[in-house]
Amino acid sequence: MQAVEIKIATHEQKPVMKWLLELYVEEFTQLKGERIAQKQMFIDGGYVDLFWKKPEWVPILILYHDKVAGFALVVSNSSAQGDGLVRVLPEFFILKRYRHQGIGKQAAYQIFDKFPGRWEVRESDFNATGQEFWRNVIREYTGGQFTENIVTRPEWQGPVQSFDNSRDMREQLQADS
Repeated sequence: MQAVEIKIATHEQKPVMKWLLELYVEEFTQLKGERIAQKQMFIDGGYVDLFWKKPEWVPILILYHDKVAGFALVVSNSSAQGDGLVRVLPEFFILKRYRHQGIGKQAAYQIFDKFPGRWEVRESDFNATGQEFWRNVIREYTGGQFTENIVTRPEWQGPVQSFDNSRDMREQLQADS
């Protein structure tokens, strides 16, 4: 058994996912300086239900020694350029007690490996800790074979790291190293 394990969350695990989402939103609103009441609609407005209603969404529980350590949401979208699918991680959260132990990095690696293809990982412009985490994880995971762009659109502001870990690309990266 691996110490860190990812599992696709079932609808029966909705209460756990909702609890994790509440903690995530609370922490995120503090980071952004908003009031939690402003984000309560996000939690109570049926967002968690969409995890299982949208076929392109995959909710993931992150476990550490069989205990819940966090969650992630993988979404497959059409790329902005219209040239196929791109995977994004709109949500990724590790409980505070499990941070700085490599659990998030291991979970991210497992998620990337489970869903090979083109990826875009986005961090909010105000989340410096998240930006540092993802730059380091993606740099190490890809051997530095990624791009980063700063997006400043009304719907999104912040860095976006892009990479391709499709089977062909992974084999090429391994051959080059």
